[in-house]
Amino acid sequence: IISESTYVRQYSASTTLAFMQTQYVRVTDYSETGEADTYVQEHTTFYTQDVVARYQRLLTGDVMVGKIKTALDAQGLATVYSEGFIRSSLNISGVEGLPGFFVISVTSIDSGYCERALKIVMNEFESYINGFDNTISISVINEPTAPGVSNDSGSITNAMYGFIIGAALVVLIIFFTVIVSDTVQNMDNLKAITGTKV
Repeated sequence: IISESTYVRQYSASTTLAFMQTQYVRVTDYSETGEADTYVQEHTTFYTQDVVARYQRLLTGDVMVGKIKTALDAQGLATVYSEGFIRSSLNISGVEGLPGFFVISVTSIDSGYCERALKIVMNEFESYINGFDNTISISVINEPTAPGVSNDSGSITNAMYGFIIGAALVVLIIFFTVIVSDTVQNMDNLKAITGTKV
């Protein structure tokens, strides 16, 4: 009962992104006689470094959080979100075994906030990242999900714990009541305590 009455739903919305790295290669064609033809070819590959900590820091840094707060405030919402609240709701994680793939998620007790904040991140994050490394481009692998409940209330588990703890308390109370009790309840108790024939 306590667990259910204090339970607060947490919502989460996420998207999967692929970070691509673009390199420009200068190609000189010597296949024909005469003057060689030179041109620049664009070569795009998956970003191969696993740098989740770097992007987590950039995502939750003052500049990106400020961009999100400014965009949310401009929407004229009834709720004003603090920078601390926004920062704590943002997370980026790598996809295990797939370098260059990242999952950005927004988690909060406000489902509407999750959806709006993730859209802002999608709009702003790539240009912000390009300010540090202009060879990186971001492709969306999975479109942003609708906010869903990320924490289960665990009613059955809580009920089991409550039953076990309650049963243990009852056993302990009965045990200590019997131990400390010195009341003579019947003839046999009297004989055992006093050793007197009755």
